[in-house]
Amino acid sequence: MRSRRGEKAYAAVADEHEGRRARRGGAALGCTHARIAVGIVVIVVLIASWSHGLGAWVLLRTTLVRPPVRDDDPRQLLVVGTQSSGTTGMTDSLKQLGLEVEHENSNSAETLCRDGTVSWFHGIRFFPGRASDASLDALCRRAGSRTGFHPRMFRNARSCWAEWFGWGDCWAQTCREVLAENWGCAHAADSPCETPFARALLQVRHPLRVVESLGVKFCASADAPLNRDLAALLAGLWPADAARFGPPDAAPSTDAARAEPRSSGSRCLVALGWYWTLYHESLLAALKSGVLHGWYRIESTPSCEVAKRAGFDSTRTALFAPAAARYARACAEGVPAPSARKRTNQRNRGLLHIEPSEIDALDAELGRRMRALARQFGYSLGGDEALARAARNGTVGARDSARAGDGVGQRTHAARLKLRRGPLTTSNDWRTGPQLAAIL
Repeated sequence: MRSRRGEKAYAAVADEHEGRRARRGGAALGCTHARIAVGIVVIVVLIASWSHGLGAWVLLRTTLVRPPVRDDDPRQLLVVGTQSSGTTGMTDSLKQLGLEVEHENSNSAETLCRDGTVSWFHGIRFFPGRASDASLDALCRRAGSRTGFHPRMFRNARSCWAEWFGWGDCWAQTCREVLAENWGCAHAADSPCETPFARALLQVRHPLRVVESLGVKFCASADAPLNRDLAALLAGLWPADAARFGPPDAAPSTDAARAEPRSSGSRCLVALGWYWTLYHESLLAALKSGVLHGWYRIESTPSCEVAKRAGFDSTRTALFAPAAARYARACAEGVPAPSARKRTNQRNRGLLHIEPSEIDALDAELGRRMRALARQFGYSLGGDEALARAARNGTVGARDSARAGDGVGQRTHAARLKLRRGPLTTSNDWRTGPQLAAIL
């Protein structure tokens, strides 16, 4: 017979064993519930993916909703403009009109771009000449859609399905083919562009506002090197000016906000200024010849005006009659204009402001060429007369060189850039290609 003390000890041990069994059972039940939850999520994702794929197939490949669109079928509108010029906002505004427009994509097998495309990289069709071997090698060695280019933006390469989430020989070869076919194709009468557009327009934004917005995205600091991926991409587009963007391995490929600042001979904001300048200089010949049909300022041109200039306002000029009907409903007199919530600067919220003199101080040639372009597009960068007077007196850059030439000056410059945003100076809303040619 057990003593009373033994009975208590036995009961305690039994309770402990029971607690362990309960905990093991609870853990097992918890694992079972977790497995069930994961299974449900997987099933939902598979069903959603299948239904999305089925819906996309119905929209893009059948005639149930609208006729399917081939890569070589004509589209109504192509809008080109640099990154951070407001192309995302213009795409959203045109979609609110009921138009089937895609951002950075003309691949009709995978995206809804029946009515057109708004893109920065599609501007290569208006570049002079053809793609050089240096450009093909640089752009197709490595590509990432995060910085604005991938061959899938132009065509559906089904043969590269094995590399769908990576970059290998198949995508590299497709990349070379896409660039060779599209670079300068708007100027080539003997080999026109694979995807024709009835109207092509250049969208411009105040150059300093573009540089500010890009700076917040791609610069760790004002005097840091440009983001590595973007630097490599821009060097591939303009290989003769590659040094202006700095060494391609100068900055890590992570987001600039998490990148470590490093010293570099080519400061980030200057590199972005050259991006804006070289991009627009590359399109001037297309504007003069009328191959690029016109340009407009995003700050003062509503989406209905852009759609009208594209030819959506008439069934005679609209390639797809339902698109003209949607334009008529959305842009009728008295109908509220589409929301412009994404047309404002969403990334640079007072973080960075650049004065015209800052660009001149860092790179006098950039300041001169950027100011000349800005004036042609109706923007004022200010200081033209003062700079001309200083140039005649031989004093341009004398005071600024000390500020920008050494590390102390660069740090001072970086601090001075964090100012409040200033007003834009604009004039006329719109000029067509021939009108622009008269003032160039």
